[in-house]
Amino acid sequence: MKLTTYCMVLLATVTPCLASVDLNTDCSVDFHDFADFAQSWRSTGSLLPANFNGDSLVDWRDLAVLTDSWLSEQVFAQIAAETGFSEAIRLMREKLAAEAVWDNNSLPSATDVNIPGDCATYDFSVTGNPSAGFNITSTGTHGVFVKTICGTLAVRSSWMGIAVASTIDAKNVSFINSYPEPNEWIALRTDSTVKWAVSLNTDLAGDIVFGPGGRIGTVVKLLPGSSVTGSIYPALATMNLQPVTAPSGLPVQTYVPGTSLESGVYESLTIAGNASTEPGDVTIYVQGKVLIMEGATLTVPADGSLKLYLGSSFEGKNGSNLVNCTQNPSSMQIYGLPTYSSIIVKNSGSLYTAIYAPSADIIIDSSGTFYGALAAYSCVFMNGGSMRVDTRLQEDASIDDVHVFLDLESRWEE
Repeated sequence: MKLTTYCMVLLATVTPCLASVDLNTDCSVDFHDFADFAQSWRSTGSLLPANFNGDSLVDWRDLAVLTDSWLSEQVFAQIAAETGFSEAIRLMREKLAAEAVWDNNSLPSATDVNIPGDCATYDFSVTGNPSAGFNITSTGTHGVFVKTICGTLAVRSSWMGIAVASTIDAKNVSFINSYPEPNEWIALRTDSTVKWAVSLNTDLAGDIVFGPGGRIGTVVKLLPGSSVTGSIYPALATMNLQPVTAPSGLPVQTYVPGTSLESGVYESLTIAGNASTEPGDVTIYVQGKVLIMEGATLTVPADGSLKLYLGSSFEGKNGSNLVNCTQNPSSMQIYGLPTYSSIIVKNSGSLYTAIYAPSADIIIDSSGTFYGALAAYSCVFMNGGSMRVDTRLQEDASIDDVHVFLDLESRWEE
């Protein structure tokens, strides 16, 4: 078997132990196998163990195969370490999604795990905590070769600016900056690597981050007149945003125009005039469509807050308004369940809100200013409004919030 063919099979499928080259069958190609090979040098005949290429002669061609296989053990160790590293990240993200309250006493680990069909093994450990970050160490072993891969996971809020799985169309935004203080860290981030996944025709005081392996010239389209004061770069891993689950324990409600909206589960919600949530913290789950009619207003009072969970879609007609009297986006949070398909906001004034709907396509059609942040499947800004990313949403985030994810912040090999 030629080296190129051998390595292609190795990398694609993690091939079995090098039985044909491992002459003493100890799952390691080393000096012991070389000594056995030397005993068969220039031997002729059929079924010779050291005649790797099957031409009935043990010569330099077989020596080349032995040498290549010896070196390829390092590749097996590398693959094992990579497998352990990926498994550690997968289990940490699985734990994040499964636990309503984070348990730092049960961080994943593994010891002496075999790669299926191969002699390589891996160990990994995860240490750290949500505030300081988590450290991953994964070690792959094959024979005498050992490879170690390390990395750090940071707890990060997807309310960093705009975070999507697919595309960001920001061709009709006047500018994007941080708030309440300018020039703090914000980002437009996508997991995608497709052509023009991010289109920008404005001034961005922040970073653009795209999917692993993507190329700047392919993924990012900067139109004439646009500028980016931060950096543009690929992420080390995708975000894999968590799905939203419906809140439990809420009473069934029906909206009566002219009365305050109370916490509860609503089959659908249509607002044709002016509606307000009651004072205090309100949680509403609408299973069907939410429709804010033309000229209508949904208001959160200065002494109130709203968490709005959407099961289907949300549409604000022309001239409609979402009014947050607190002027703090954390007081008007909108969440989209996996069944939630789209949100169309046509605010005629300033909008203070934080949106987390990882399965939805979001259109912000406003000439006013959007204060807050959003996470979605895709996002389009229309009508020339501006965006001020409220960095307090990131600062106040907890690992128990659904909008956070574990971000691979660094990775290195030893």
